[in-house]
Amino acid sequence: MEDEEENFEEAVQELIKNDMKKVELQAIEFDWIFRGKQAKQFVEFLGNTSNMDLFLIPSIAASLEYQWLFFQPNIRNKIFIPFLVYLCVFLVYANYILSLFDV
Repeated sequence: MEDEEENFEEAVQELIKNDMKKVELQAIEFDWIFRGKQAKQFVEFLGNTSNMDLFLIPSIAASLEYQWLFFQPNIRNKIFIPFLVYLCVFLVYANYILSLFDV
């Protein structure tokens, strides 16, 4: 009976060792980036910089990924979808309507 319990405990310990994964957690406090003039200045600075190495800095990359969650729906809804509508209207105009006039 004790043999079975030892084997079971060894098997459980081996499973735990095999399933353990290393997790690295980093926390960045950059709430000042999202407030008032500082937020606007930060985004303008990143938008106008020619130094692409800035975007490799983990804290800047993390802040941009976080901001993308909020910008992406607006970009899609206010820029991309209207562009698709414009493109479709232009294609209909260029192919169908102009072909009626034999231009």
